[in-house]
Amino acid sequence: MREVRVRTGVPHPDAPDDVRWSPWQHAASTDGYRSFTAPLDAHAGDFTLEARAIDITGVAASQRVALRNSWTPELGPATTVPLRVRPHNPPLLLFDLDEDGINAIIPPDIQRQIRLAPLESTPLLVNLLERVRNACGTDWQRDHPNPRHDCSLTPLGQTFVGDDGTWRSSPEYALVRLLTMTPANVSVDGTSIAGLQELADGGFFGITIGGGFSQILADALGIARTDSIVSIDSAAAAFRDRFVASHPEVDEDGALRVSLYDALRELSPVGDRLGPAGGHPGIFDPSFTPRAALKGPDFQMRLGATSNLRWVEGLRLGASKTWMAVVDHPTLGADGPILSFDFFDPDLFDFLDLIDEPRADLRFSVVENPRFVDSCSGDNACMDNLPDQPLDPSSIWATEPWEIEHIIAYAAWLQYRDRTFSRCYIRTIGCQARVTVGDGDDPPGWTRFNVLFNMGNPPRDQYIWELIAEVAQVALHRFGDTVVEEGDLQVAFTIEDVPVGTTADELREAIRPVMQEQADDLAHLLLGDFRTNNDDPDILLRRSLDGELVLVFASTHDPRPDDDDPWPTPGFFAQPDLRPDTLLSSTNDQTSGFPGRHVLRPNGAEDIVWVADREGRPWRLTVDWMPDSPDEIRLHAQRRLR
Repeated sequence: MREVRVRTGVPHPDAPDDVRWSPWQHAASTDGYRSFTAPLDAHAGDFTLEARAIDITGVAASQRVALRNSWTPELGPATTVPLRVRPHNPPLLLFDLDEDGINAIIPPDIQRQIRLAPLESTPLLVNLLERVRNACGTDWQRDHPNPRHDCSLTPLGQTFVGDDGTWRSSPEYALVRLLTMTPANVSVDGTSIAGLQELADGGFFGITIGGGFSQILADALGIARTDSIVSIDSAAAAFRDRFVASHPEVDEDGALRVSLYDALRELSPVGDRLGPAGGHPGIFDPSFTPRAALKGPDFQMRLGATSNLRWVEGLRLGASKTWMAVVDHPTLGADGPILSFDFFDPDLFDFLDLIDEPRADLRFSVVENPRFVDSCSGDNACMDNLPDQPLDPSSIWATEPWEIEHIIAYAAWLQYRDRTFSRCYIRTIGCQARVTVGDGDDPPGWTRFNVLFNMGNPPRDQYIWELIAEVAQVALHRFGDTVVEEGDLQVAFTIEDVPVGTTADELREAIRPVMQEQADDLAHLLLGDFRTNNDDPDILLRRSLDGELVLVFASTHDPRPDDDDPWPTPGFFAQPDLRPDTLLSSTNDQTSGFPGRHVLRPNGAEDIVWVADREGRPWRLTVDWMPDSPDEIRLHAQRRLR
């Protein structure tokens, strides 16, 4: 016989069918291996002894014997693990990503969650409405009752086509009529102010009063005869505040939410998101896909980040060495972010090759109320009828904010809410015809037409903006020989190549603070829940703020894969009974960098301490601090058996 080797095996505590074997030991013999001896650990309880004999030809044979050791030692076998604190010098990660690269690193579902700067709708609406207003020529600016619209004069107007194949029946032309309505060309036939126009223009006595109706109206409104009754600024603000901002997917200030996903697809997904929702009929016409040219052919996104995750080593009692990724920010420690971004630094974040002046193709569509909305008039109670506080359900302010009647009234309210005016137009033995707006004790905007004997059947007292809304409703439904029934009007406008209202540089600067606000969220989106990849140690080796190696007892503050608190008796103790008065570790070590955690500092080259595992069983730890190795220690762990 050439040699005999022996070893012992014990069942794994978590898998009884899995035997943990000790290393093979060479047996000694003085009689040619008729008998032999070998030093072996005496395992408590059941274990297996295996002997392997090898003859001089190399043929081997093994024999296993099941044994039971009824003697229980004080301590179980020792588990020895080296633990090291590794240098933490994470490199800066910097990427210049084209669209394919962005999609590879940031999947579309995450792109949808990354907000860019909100797109302010005001400049977009102003540009859009200005284009629409002059789409049928500029003769409406003349001091003449006929605006002489001709939509064939402009490329935009030539795109207006209604049901009969002409621009006159197109929904775009309805908006043109509204935006080009001036005191000089407004038609009030069929409205409550029609009789006053007839009186002022000499229809009763052949005498023009106050320069005629157009002049009286211009005086009352405080604008020139050829100015739009509803200005572009007021109309844009009304569309923003009532039509756009009332959509559930739009911010309260009317700004359009734009995600990275939207921007990469030239805003086309915005059309679906801003479609019908929450009762709102939708901002964009569903038959048209909006588009904004934002990116040039060499578009890239530059993104730089530094990881604050570092791997630390530890011990799971009863198992082996473990690893855990923890947040270790240079100044904030564990309270820092997972990734550090600086979106204000153009070297670390930028969009390259954006279009200098982005332009968009859009089609808005606005619905009307199915009924004619009368003014609240003839009663001082109507003075309380104001936006967001309608006097009764029939009020124009009780209509939906996205309906055209409501938008017109709101635009007029914005423009004339502070208007005051008073003038006498017939003075014969006193004033026989006076127009007032917000005069005396009346609130601003409250209009009275006081005419002797009510000649001309003047309108009843009311707010000037409700009177404008009435005139606008009639004008939208009756023009020339055309009559549009109530509920059949569609106000829509398609604009191509309209300026978005911001430059590439302005867009970049607007995006930076928004992205910085989302830095933590972006880190979590990109890395996911990194805790799920961590081991679950009981004890960790860390370096304190003052540079000393320390042992830290794990806690729920650590990024563990589970959120439970499995330790009945945390801490490091001097005695195996784990009494509180023998606690060696401190949770108030202000210089450790681990507040509220049990921290053990070296008390010599070697310390012997006691800890409890998750079942509350005591373990003896022999800590070899290895003074000659500033980054490493050795732990010897033995469970107390009796």
